[in-house]
Amino acid sequence: MPIHAAIDVGSNAVKLRIAERRTAAGDTLPAAADTAATESTATWRILHDQFAITSLGRGLAAGGRLEAAASERTIDQIACFVGKARAFGANDPILAGTMCLRLAADSDDFVAAIHQRTGLPLQIVSGHEEARLTYLALITSLPRLTEAVLAFDIGGGSTEVIAIRDGEFLQDRSLDFGCLPITESYLGADPLDTAKVQAARRAVARALAPLTEFAAPQHLVGIGATAATLA
Repeated sequence: MPIHAAIDVGSNAVKLRIAERRTAAGDTLPAAADTAATESTATWRILHDQFAITSLGRGLAAGGRLEAAASERTIDQIACFVGKARAFGANDPILAGTMCLRLAADSDDFVAAIHQRTGLPLQIVSGHEEARLTYLALITSLPRLTEAVLAFDIGGGSTEVIAIRDGEFLQDRSLDFGCLPITESYLGADPLDTAKVQAARRAVARALAPLTEFAAPQHLVGIGATAATLA
């Protein structure tokens, strides 16, 4: 019975999902069955969902290096999740890294450490690819999207925005801001400082300025952990 797993190595958290792929009739699909015909009738049965906050991108600026403690903590967590995926029968989980690994000067060292520890490659995806994967996740979850939709995924280190019309991809933008740098720069105090909150609002407004090129949507759809938390 084919079991698949994916591990998302983000700037703030590492996420694991394990699932079984089935046809509409309930039969399991072989892992190689990727034709359009089988894909259109495939469904996924979620077996396990888990995440852990490791803050890999904490304090990271473009061209900077990952904190040693955060790297070690994240590598340990990835190894734990790989072991869990294999225990479910997913022998070769897919590992993908996002914004902080795009920025870090020592991301190659991190990828090598993951391979040495788990025997698996970790692919660092581009902002465009991250947006494309967000789009695929959305249309799989909400296949009957109609009209103009602006979908967004606010991550730890970046925010992906995708314009969709009648379920079809139109354009995307990956913005270099997320929860982690905004929190570190403006919202770390307790209680919150009103001036810092206003500064955070201005920083977000500046980061969102490129979205003026997008046509006005009929619907906004949030995807990912931040949207789920707000919901």
